[in-house]
Amino acid sequence: QRRLLLQLEERGYDVAAMDFGDQPQVGTAQPDVVVVDAPSAGAVDRCRNLTTSPQTASLPVIMYTDEMAEEPLVTRALEAGASDFVLGDTPFPVVCARLDAQIHVCRANRRLATIAMVDELTGVFSRRFLLQALRRAVKAASRGIPSGLACLVVDPDRLAHVNDHMGPVEGDRVLRQV
Repeated sequence: QRRLLLQLEERGYDVAAMDFGDQPQVGTAQPDVVVVDAPSAGAVDRCRNLTTSPQTASLPVIMYTDEMAEEPLVTRALEAGASDFVLGDTPFPVVCARLDAQIHVCRANRRLATIAMVDELTGVFSRRFLLQALRRAVKAASRGIPSGLACLVVDPDRLAHVNDHMGPVEGDRVLRQV
């Protein structure tokens, strides 16, 4: 896998190698894709941990091996949540294309998550996001996990009147100001 890392760096990819003792750091590093050395001991379990952990579940995981992989290993890796499985005899341009495809998917998913989380008109958190955060906070509180919780609901008076008499553009301006 060292050869692959060097080739990717030469091709202009920003590459960081980590041991899986560093798995919590993967979530904080926010990579676009994680490449796991498939033949290493516990690789499928590492893949499963990455794809089920809340911090890393949205990251595409590519399993890679310089060796020939038996079908059961490929199947187990894909069942564990791997986005792709790349064999060492795959031509390097194809490896890059597959990597680029996963990077594209990851970045698109991040954009969608932001769109779902933030109201584009006002720039504040969306109702859906706030309700999910409220559910998490209530669950944490019910388990005795200390956390702060505050909720403020704002309903501008006469917004319908502004929309009816001054138009929706002015109503949007008022909402952004509030």
